[in-house]
Amino acid sequence: MKKTGTIITLFFVAVVAVGGLIFSQLSYKICWRCDADGFFNRGMEYSCNERESYRRTGLGFIDNAAGQGHLKAELTLAELYSENLPEEFVRSNSEQIICLQQEVKPDQTTGVSYFESVLGAVEQGKEADPVTLANLGLLYLKGVVPADDPVGKATPLYEKAAAAGSFPAMRTLGKLANARGDYPTAMQWFVEAAEDPADGFSPLMVGDYFFYGKGVVIAYQKAEEWYKKALARAAKPDNDDESESLQLENMALARLDLLERKLAGVDGRKQQVVISYHIDGSIHHFVIFAAEKENPEESIGEVIRDGDTITAVINTNLESTAEQPESGQESFSSMNEGLLWVLNTFAESTHDDAANLIFNFVLTKS
Repeated sequence: MKKTGTIITLFFVAVVAVGGLIFSQLSYKICWRCDADGFFNRGMEYSCNERESYRRTGLGFIDNAAGQGHLKAELTLAELYSENLPEEFVRSNSEQIICLQQEVKPDQTTGVSYFESVLGAVEQGKEADPVTLANLGLLYLKGVVPADDPVGKATPLYEKAAAAGSFPAMRTLGKLANARGDYPTAMQWFVEAAEDPADGFSPLMVGDYFFYGKGVVIAYQKAEEWYKKALARAAKPDNDDESESLQLENMALARLDLLERKLAGVDGRKQQVVISYHIDGSIHHFVIFAAEKENPEESIGEVIRDGDTITAVINTNLESTAEQPESGQESFSSMNEGLLWVLNTFAESTHDDAANLIFNFVLTKS
């Protein structure tokens, strides 16, 4: 009887020992009482383990967290599966993603589906950090995530990122406003973005607005101040991208040279006249209105792009002192050149002493 008891005891000890061994070998596959954060963190912990079984388990944990709507998990999988992300896209957890690429095949459709899930959550009010918001906006702008109105979908994301202090988002909003001809808004964003001490592009743009009178009255002294700020930032020794720094330096120097030559040719005896105007339409066809016109609701002309052809048309009711084509229109190489031609024609037609005046054209909101 005593012998039987000993055998039973040894059997149970053996069972416990074997069970403990099995559990120690397989416990990594179990995440006890883990919520979405727990699954994600454990998954990231396993992602670069030297053993394939751990990496695969880690991938499963991350997938589990993504299934629970964990934003970082979904973003990690989106980046993991995506083949073509824009150069400007700021990757997160890049080391872990490189490790996990051993376990999956790239699948752009799957990657985009994860990004769309994240976008849906964010657009419904889920919190995201500024880098993520800017990344999501970029995916719309670059067409990675399809949308009928990419700019319209991207803009609120960039605005949220900018409100949270993202300088890259501010620069992008400035570029978008500049592209649609809303120079006052563009200038506002570039001035804010210029608070970034590493940003030389934004000061360059602000300088251009003062130099060309885009949205503000021409002010060469202010233009010079902004150009010099851009030049100083391009010359900083801690600038990471040497080629970009050199390009920025060359642009700033070229603008300062142009400004110097412009000032040398300004006749101080000429009076400056401000002409306020606004435009209505699209970037391919816009109509121009001037506040100084007797009937401000009547256009002074329009600029039209038809394929590679750009045509500026003046209102034939304008009696200009300048030489005009009989057809009342001319072809140009850019929409901006056509705009300036219409504005100059109008200005000269409404001022008898145009030869003794300098016209500053200021774009205003309609």
